[in-house]
Amino acid sequence: MATSLASCMIIQHLTTCTACLIVAFMRSWALTLVIPSAGPLLMFIQALSQGFASPLLSHEREQTGISATIIECAIAAIATVKVFNAADMESQRANDSFRRPKTAATKLNRVWGTTSGIAQFVMMGMYRLLRHLLMFNSPRLPYVSYFPHRRSEIAHVAQDHPNEVLWRTPAA
Repeated sequence: MATSLASCMIIQHLTTCTACLIVAFMRSWALTLVIPSAGPLLMFIQALSQGFASPLLSHEREQTGISATIIECAIAAIATVKVFNAADMESQRANDSFRRPKTAATKLNRVWGTTSGIAQFVMMGMYRLLRHLLMFNSPRLPYVSYFPHRRSEIAHVAQDHPNEVLWRTPAA
């Protein structure tokens, strides 16, 4: 069930993305090419992230297995542990083994957080670039058509220059 849901979501998102790119391409081919231009950079960032995260994941899995083995041995030999008063030693050994996967998980979270921040920075940079291109470099497209929520702040200057915009100061 979960696999079919994931497959349907992939198909839905690919269809939506393709339809949006087709509509955008019909409006302005130059601006449409700006949006996917971030793709290779985002793929590079993700590849770099996976390169850093894979060894950390392997280390975390290995340490989790070691911790499980230590606990299993202590439980299997509980009679011996009780006879020789080794509960404190086994407890210390288990706590040390629990600390190592936690350290690896912290490093892994740091890698994924940094990657997420860099990817968000690149995507926001593409948004800002697109916004700049729409405002200043697109003779065919008015800025208002792409950002309708800003209509109250924008006024067209003259009939002979319909794509130039003037920023209004907000009324006090």
